[in-house]
Formats: sequence, structure tokens, C-alpha cells
Amino acid sequence: MAGQASRGMIAVGVDCYYWAMLTLPADYLMSRGANRACYRHPDDAGRCIKLDLEPGVGRRPGMNQIEFENHSKLVKRLGERFYRHAPRCYGFVQTNEGKGLCFELVRDAGGGVSTRFDRYLGDTQCEADHAHTLIDRLYAFVLDADARLFDVNLHNLMVRQDADGSEQLVAIDWKGPKALREFIPASNYLPWFARRKIARRFVRLHDQAHSLAAG
Repeated sequence: MAGQASRGMIAVGVDCYYWAMLTLPADYLMSRGANRACYRHPDDAGRCIKLDLEPGVGRRPGMNQIEFENHSKLVKRLGERFYRHAPRCYGFVQTNEGKGLCFELVRDAGGGVSTRFDRYLGDTQCEADHAHTLIDRLYAFVLDADARLFDVNLHNLMVRQDADGSEQLVAIDWKGPKALREFIPASNYLPWFARRKIARRFVRLHDQAHSLAAG
């Protein structure tokens, strides 16, 4: 949307702005977690909006602000390469439910919304070997890019079908080490410590996927 303005977005240093409040109907709710809810964008079928259920207090930012800052840093450092495993972020929007963070809705090359990993494993008879390959591909990217992805579970990964017939896992939560709220923020400052924590979480993801995959 470079060079254009679209309804609902407020200026955040990105290439577009919204000035009017967006109304989020209750039936536009796509998912709800412990910290945030995600809605379909009421004016753009290619986007979604995340809302903090517990806004930041004092010097402690909400999860949307944490993700926006981390996502922006990764885009600046990695460029287009980042979007192989991440959605685009379009900045903050004002809604009737409060300030939200607007993202690209992950879609397959054919235009359909990509399938969440847990549903993909349960509905497509995906073989375990293929599930592990998808996970290993994402893990290799995280290590090579030093992306510090900690939010890896079956519920916040999408399986995107690309035009060449390949499949990729797309992580939809990129909050980074700041969201861990460690008493001593070792994951932010000690690369080896972060890699160990990420490795443990990917081992857990392999176990979760294996329990749902066929064969």
C-alpha cells in the first residue's frame, strides 16, 4: 500500500496511515489466546488485526508493542528474506476494541487462507517425515538468520502452499526474547543461551507434530 492511505490506521513510521476507527464485529474473531485476540480486518480480506487482552502498564509494554518492535528490527535486518517464514506487518490501527496491530493474513499461492499447523496435521493425513521436514526447514532459517523465534507451537504456525508446490511453515507470532520477561534477560544478550532455549522449543514442537501426524 505504499503511497496510499487506508481507513483506520494511525501513523507509526510505516508507509501508510489510518485516520478513522475500524469496527470489529464479534463474528470476525478468528482466534483468542492467553494474551491476544485476532480478528479479520473488516475492510481488507488480506489482513488481520491483533488486539492485546492485557494492555501494557507503566513501563511494561503490551504484547503488540513488543511484537511490532521485534518484527520491525527483523525486517530491517533481513529484508524480504524474512517473509519466507513471517507475515508482513502494516502497523497499528484504531478499532472499537482498542488499538490493534495489523498483519498480512497468511494465504496460499491459490488465494485461500493457509491452514494452521495442528489442523493441517489432523486433516490432511500428513506423514510424520514431512511434518519434521517442515519444522527442520523453519528451524534452519531461525538459526541462520538469528531470528530468536520462541513462539513455536502447533497453534501459531501456518502451513503455506507456495506457487512451486512446496510448503513452508509461517510463524505468526514474532515477539522475540522481550516477551519472555526473564528476570535476567539472558535470551536477549547471550546468543548461546537463546539458541539452547530455541532448540528445546523446537524439540517440543517435533514431539507435538509427531503425535498428530499420520504414520
